[in-house]
This record gives sequence, structure tokens and C-alpha cells, in this order.
Amino acid sequence: MGGFGHFGAEYNTFGSSNSKNSNHGLYLVYEQEIAEDSTLFLRMGWSPNEDINPVNNYFEVGYTHPYQMTEKIHSKVGIAFTHTSFSSDFINAEGFDSNSESVIEISNPISLLENTTLQPDFQIIFNPLESNATAYVAGIRLIIGI
Repeated sequence: MGGFGHFGAEYNTFGSSNSKNSNHGLYLVYEQEIAEDSTLFLRMGWSPNEDINPVNNYFEVGYTHPYQMTEKIHSKVGIAFTHTSFSSDFINAEGFDSNSESVIEISNPISLLENTTLQPDFQIIFNPLESNATAYVAGIRLIIGI
């Protein structure tokens, strides 16, 4: 699936008092089941307006694979790689050190009950926006379906 977005509004440009009256970009989302419940996915985004969009382009590729922890607990482990390029106008206006960052993410949602999922997540962020030092992020989500 893909698309094109065009938005009519007033957008301030980075580092100046100028503005633009529209913004646009493209995106692509592709997901393919490659084996029973195993999925490969790809996401891409692009916007040419470097003077109003912080992100110039975005790319993500990943893989999910199901497994059974116990007779009652099912899970789907996922791994993904993401690369984000920031617009040069944004970097210059904000004074950041990095013009892009890359992320490796491992996630493992675990279905505990019928409508309850616990999802640990670990990320390694290379060359993050505000620093050249590698960052390590760990988190956990509690997802409750109503």
C-alpha cells in the first residue's frame, strides 16, 4: 500500500520568518507473509520540503515470527532496522549534531490473557539526533483490548 499526501495549511520554515502554504510527501507500506504467520515488512516515507519537514526520508525493514512459549502463551518476536534522514534546514536551524539516525529494534509481545498483551521492547539507536553517542532504550508496553 502506498500513498501521496498533500496538505494545505500554513507552515513556518526552519530558521526564518517565511512560510509555505502547502506540504506533501509519499509513503509506501508493504507486508508479505513468507511462511505461516511469519511476516516481512517494509515502510518508506519521503518529503521533499526540507525547509518545513524535520524528516526528509524514512526507511524501515523488519521481520516477525510466531512461537509458543507455553501451551497457553503465544508470542511473535520481531526485529526491525530503521534509518531516518533529517532535513538539512532542520539540522542547521536547530543546531543538532546528526543528520540521520539508525535503529535496531527487538520486540516480543506476549499474549497473557485474551485481551491483554505485555510487550517488552529493546532499541539500539546509532547516531541519535541530539548526540553522536549510541543510545540504548528498553521499555515495556501493556496493551489492553476493550
